[in-house]
Amino acid sequence: MALEEESDLESRSASARKERGAFYTPKRIASFIAEWAIRDKQDKLLDPGAGEGIFLTEGYKRLKELGSGSNDPSDQIFGVELDTNAVRDATEGLQELGGTKVRLVNRDFFDIEPPTPLESESGMIPLVDTVVGNPPYIRYHSFKGEARSKGLAAAKAAGVELTSLTSSWAPFIVHATRFLTSKGRLGMVVPAELLTVDYAAPIRQMLLEQFKDITIISFEKRVFPEVLEDTAILLADKNGGRKGLSVLRLVDLEQLNHLDPESLASNATPKTIVPRNEFEEKWTRYLLAFGDYAIYREVVSRPEIVPLSVFGRVDIGVVTGDNEYFILSSSEVSALHIEKKFLKPIVSGANHLEGAVFARSDWKKLWDTNHKCKLLHITLPKEEIKKYSVWQYLLKGEDKQIHERYKTSQRDPWYEVPYVRIPSCFLTYMSYKFPRLVLNKAKVTNTNTIHSVMVINKNHAKPLVAGFYNTLTLLSTELVGRSYGGGVLKLETQEAEKIKVPRLDHRISKELANNLDRVDRLIKKKAPDEAIRLIDGMVLEGYLGLGTSVVKKLMEAYGSIRSRRLAKAL
Repeated sequence: MALEEESDLESRSASARKERGAFYTPKRIASFIAEWAIRDKQDKLLDPGAGEGIFLTEGYKRLKELGSGSNDPSDQIFGVELDTNAVRDATEGLQELGGTKVRLVNRDFFDIEPPTPLESESGMIPLVDTVVGNPPYIRYHSFKGEARSKGLAAAKAAGVELTSLTSSWAPFIVHATRFLTSKGRLGMVVPAELLTVDYAAPIRQMLLEQFKDITIISFEKRVFPEVLEDTAILLADKNGGRKGLSVLRLVDLEQLNHLDPESLASNATPKTIVPRNEFEEKWTRYLLAFGDYAIYREVVSRPEIVPLSVFGRVDIGVVTGDNEYFILSSSEVSALHIEKKFLKPIVSGANHLEGAVFARSDWKKLWDTNHKCKLLHITLPKEEIKKYSVWQYLLKGEDKQIHERYKTSQRDPWYEVPYVRIPSCFLTYMSYKFPRLVLNKAKVTNTNTIHSVMVINKNHAKPLVAGFYNTLTLLSTELVGRSYGGGVLKLETQEAEKIKVPRLDHRISKELANNLDRVDRLIKKKAPDEAIRLIDGMVLEGYLGLGTSVVKKLMEAYGSIRSRRLAKAL
């Protein structure tokens, strides 16, 4: 076969694997999990998404190492895999090690029901002592149709209700737990969103209810370079000696080489007990040292600290349906002769927000430099528009089938962009270095790439923005948001409303408002640390009266969790 043909075949194979959510596991992770999970030479093992069989072969080696009662422990190893080629490769891998009783099932895992304890020995897949593997990762917008229906039904059968935002790994893990004995162990590679996203709350609750001892191993650097999502190792034991949750924070796979799986099995790591009323809360906070989180929790419980929702609502920006068409530059407006009455100033990206204040002069600079920053906003009926030049632009839009796009096709008329509002502030939706709350002094609208913050009391807007830039609040954004593999912090609207900010009573509001311009200048000068130190002095030390050691601890906690997130970009 020619090199070009081989390359094409590999590319198609990789694409097919991605569609199935199959990202093959590094050998070191598979061997570590197998060593942790398999404790006895008689243990039975299941990998419900076997892929090319790395967990099966490492499990085989582990059983041999423990002196399996059989010279060929393959009769203790079970696997399920949907892809026929992967089944063949996994079978061959076990056979090369001496496995003659390979028990690999070529089916969709969701089509297989676990046996009852009495049926287990005769079942196609029996109840096992340990389930290991790397569940398929397909994001919710691609996890659809029959696959989604079967996954959600399997989770429901286990007593776990998952939402429509669920990615494929979540029901897969729930279904896998149904194949464990009453003293079984679960060792899985999982997306780190297990710790951070709202839709995974039922999974976290299930794990805490079913398993006595849970260890999460997280990595600062990406384990799977082809996947932007952060990855972690989940180790859950129904028969753990000490109840609790432990999170180990490693830099990379190299550090995994220095961990002893058997010491984890002996509960040698520090634990924290999660109260039942916190079962559904995110586990992001456990990425902090336990002492640091205790300090954070004590400070945010004070009456001087409140959620952002106290001051107003966080909402998405304008959804045009096609920003390229609906948002225009000065040269486009001039060439198309579009009348001013059909245009509204808009900010269309976080990169246009350079500081903590967005003034009219900032918008004018964008306009003068030909950035797209005017929104086509028409509220007149068709018959009235025909006498204006903008009518020709609408006809061009229909020629390009803009009116048939998903969002525009839901509107009548298609060109009327709804919910165009002027927010008090902007909040960055996707942030790299740190999220920013920005005063909308220009009184312009914004696209849905930036959040709108609708402050109830307009007098609160300036001090709210200035007060946002303190270490406690920025640490809060890291804990309520979610981190992505490229180092990006994403804040959904409901998450953003949970950000902890100072209450803004008479003792602090005026001082913060008076310093907003200074904060704005420092951020625009690329000196955010100076701005944060300035506001820390007012909020943490002056307003809250925190001691130097407590402020230092909060700074260290923020630096640690932020550095972990940024390391994902490397």
